Amino acid sequence: AAAVLSERAGVAREGLAARVRALIRGCGLPDRAPRLDPAKLRDLAAGDKKVRGGSARYVVCGRIGCASVKSGLPESALRAAWSSIVRAEP
Repeated sequence: AAAVLSERAGVAREGLAARVRALIRGCGLPDRAPRLDPAKLRDLAAGDKKVRGGSARYVVCGRIGCASVKSGLPESALRAAWSSIVRAEP
């Protein structure tokens, strides 16, 4: 989700999310979770410990291995990130 968010927010170049997803799959790990509701995830994040001054903060990465925390990201980027980790079937 962080890689998708980073791309959509203009922090990373296009292609980062695909590369991260391929690396995760290459390790035999799941890259999506079944039956999660992206809207519910967003609501949970709004109450998380990373909220400062009423604004949720999210991990973004300009490239693999280089992460930072940002707030005030575009809602469309957040929706895309949450949706990217949801799998319709188990």
